[in-house]
Amino acid sequence: SIICIALYHVSAAVLTVSGLLTEFRENPVGLDIKKPSFIWQLRAPYRKVMQTAYKIQVATQADLLKKNKADLWSTDWVVSDTSVGVVYAGKDLPSFSTVYWQIKAKDQAGNESDWSPMATFVTSAMEPTALKSAWIGYDQAIGAEMPQDT
Repeated sequence: SIICIALYHVSAAVLTVSGLLTEFRENPVGLDIKKPSFIWQLRAPYRKVMQTAYKIQVATQADLLKKNKADLWSTDWVVSDTSVGVVYAGKDLPSFSTVYWQIKAKDQAGNESDWSPMATFVTSAMEPTALKSAWIGYDQAIGAEMPQDT
């Protein structure tokens, strides 16, 4: 008779980060918060998984994150089990821009996830000076004559 023994090995490939939210919303549009907060979930096929550290990358272009060259904020490993309400601590966010971010995490056994799928948020006016406007309209009523200097 053949005895088959299956070994279950936990690896980084099974530890994933998902459920990325910015200010409690998925890919929000129109944020005017200078320091938004981030949320994510750590997932694994085994019980009692606990995050022990994370990395965050934030960039102005998706391609920068793909190359691990975040231009707005990039952390080293932050030793923390926090995955709710992590506050942005990078460069000033640009107005009227799409911002891309992703997370990588470690569990209590030292297993490291791959980078999460990218999440986004779109900023609105981050400074009052970003709102530039001009009056749109006709300066006099239709059919009204301009007063003449006499």
